[in-house]
Amino acid sequence: MTATVSPSNITLNEIIDFNEELTKGLPGVAPKEVDQKDALLRNGRLLVTPPGLTKASFLHALALEGGVFTTMRTTFNATRILSVDRHIKRLSAGYEDTDDAAELDTLGRKVKEMCLTGIAALNGHAKAEDFEAQVTVGITYKVKDMWMFLCPLPVHKNSRCVAELTRGERSGNVHVKDVSWTERRKAISERMATGVEEMVMVGSDDRVTEGLSSNVAFVAEGKVYTAGEDK
Repeated sequence: MTATVSPSNITLNEIIDFNEELTKGLPGVAPKEVDQKDALLRNGRLLVTPPGLTKASFLHALALEGGVFTTMRTTFNATRILSVDRHIKRLSAGYEDTDDAAELDTLGRKVKEMCLTGIAALNGHAKAEDFEAQVTVGITYKVKDMWMFLCPLPVHKNSRCVAELTRGERSGNVHVKDVSWTERRKAISERMATGVEEMVMVGSDDRVTEGLSSNVAFVAEGKVYTAGEDK
């Protein structure tokens, strides 16, 4: 990656080139475990995170390549992943129509191994008493590369998340999170007013579906209501 490349427009190939430049002439050299706030992995290998790379620019790089993704979070001081098996099923759903679809258990093992490597790379931050991480996993369609980006879990400014209803919904197979959605949802996020932390989407059928970065559920009269499997 040259100095003229903006982190917001970086590509996956530029991330690979950036790491190859760092280790040129030094085969087998891996990134040192330093006290860092984020971690980047490709196919199980820990990479050096290019300066300025964020979750947003990482997802943009994935979108340029094309693929599926899911974002998880840790719990219990970054020792567990919340609903990890559901996220793994979501990733596998993107390859149902391909002949070389990875077995669910194999995919799950790879994701979990990468999570362990990534969390370990966070070192001191992961040892903090209140530390939790946000874990984004993406698999490219063409070469089936598995990427992972870990960063501190965002903390809401308010004791309760301030959300606003807006028109919008994902199209296509709702069981597959195509990374192109991260680009389309930018237009919705731009409508977010000052002080609002989340936009909750309402579909064309007037049903509440999901937030831009969250799931939505309501509790009424002792029952939990969600958007349903078709949303």
